Order: sequence, then C-alpha cells, then structure tokens
Amino acid sequence: MSVKNILCLIIYAWFPLICDPAIYTHHVEWYVKNKKETAINFVVDTTPYRIESNDSLGVIWREPLQEDGEPTFDLMYDFPEYIKHSFSLVTEDGECLMEYKKGEDIEGHPFFDEDNWIKYRFEHLPVSKSVTVHWVYACE
Repeated sequence: MSVKNILCLIIYAWFPLICDPAIYTHHVEWYVKNKKETAINFVVDTTPYRIESNDSLGVIWREPLQEDGEPTFDLMYDFPEYIKHSFSLVTEDGECLMEYKKGEDIEGHPFFDEDNWIKYRFEHLPVSKSVTVHWVYACE
C-alpha cells in the first residue's frame, strides 16, 4: 500500500469526526418588517434606514456557538452594542411608531419583548446540525 493510499485512508476515517463537531454554529437574524402601505424609517441615532412597504430590514445578526439546542430570542440581549444606540420606527408623516432611547431599561420595552416577534426556523439537515433562525418584528 502506498503512502498516498494510507493518507487517504486516514483522512477517510477521520472525516466523520471532523464534520460532526460537538459545537454547532447557528445563524440568527432579527428583521423589522414593514406591513404598512407606505414606507417607514428605522432610525438609529440620527441615521434613517428606509423600509419600503412589505419589505424588511436586517437589524441584528449573530452566529452563536452552542453545544445543544438551538438559538433563543434572548441572544438579542447579548448584543451590547445595540442598546448603546437610540432607535425608532417613524412613518413618512413623522409619526413615531416605536422608540428606544439609549440607556433606557429594555425590560418591558415592546421591541425587546419576544412576544412581539415572529420566529422562523430553517434546518440545514442532513448537511449540518446547525439551524438558521429569523426573528421578525412586524410593523403594522
């Protein structure tokens, strides 16, 4: 048996162990969806991000490493940079639909309440045990 064949055999034997780690990388995203008939703005500090009618804007992305289970909503709270900013949802007419001011307590705030978000889950099986989870905040 040649050295090349032995190396191939070793790699073939180790391949399942390499491809099935004990810790999985999941992908989690939080979106604001505009369900209104007109555009709205998601304003971070003073910078507006326009969201057209029936469109979405990704506001947070995470790729947590977890040994068991799947990503949960409370990962949003582990994103300290996010709560260091003020943000709001504002209609084209200037009506404020939701506002968070930097430094406010997030407990009880509608934007940080899991009940106000819709969860979508996508599996990557059989290729991986990782999942993608999208949380959507629908602005109606």
